[in-house]
Amino acid sequence: MHDVRLLKPRGIAMQALPIHWIKFDEFEAMRLCDAEGLSQIEAGERMKVSRGTVQRLLESGRRKVVQALLANEALGLGSADQRWQDRIPSTREKLS
Repeated sequence: MHDVRLLKPRGIAMQALPIHWIKFDEFEAMRLCDAEGLSQIEAGERMKVSRGTVQRLLESGRRKVVQALLANEALGLGSADQRWQDRIPSTREKLS
């Protein structure tokens, strides 16, 4: 099972926020193309998918990031079915 990562605006309870979930393949496409500077063709070769699939993953992932930022809502990496509620540290736990 993968880690679930959540980002949210400060001062708003997590339970009060909609979460825009970025799938791991969407994130990987953004990481390869946007952070590492690979072309869609190169990213597709690394991910073992077509360039068209990389393009669709980029469009979908980027849309979710922009929507979350514009609406001041939460952004999650993973999937909603991974019980993220059990992974949010209490206020007494040290955040890493």
